[in-house]
Amino acid sequence: MTLTSQTKGFQKLAVSTSAVSLTIPADAFTAYVQVETDSIRYRTDGTAPTSTDGTLAYPGQVIEITEYEQLKNFKAIQADVASGAGQLNIEYHYKQ
Repeated sequence: MTLTSQTKGFQKLAVSTSAVSLTIPADAFTAYVQVETDSIRYRTDGTAPTSTDGTLAYPGQVIEITEYEQLKNFKAIQADVASGAGQLNIEYHYKQ
């Protein structure tokens, strides 16, 4: 699915051994989340992932979030606790 929207904002988010949430700009509705470094696990149901529970995403992978509920419930944690902190690049959009 391709988002029909305009860019609303951008965020860089460090991901380590504690679950983190997104800082969503006002009016943002959807987002592309790119895993820049180190694998992560994420959930979009509001439950905090762990290093062994959640959807696994690898560096270079882009996660497309198309529902606002999933966007506000997104939480991520690094998948490999032996590696350094991961980095996410998030591009937020609002619907046209």
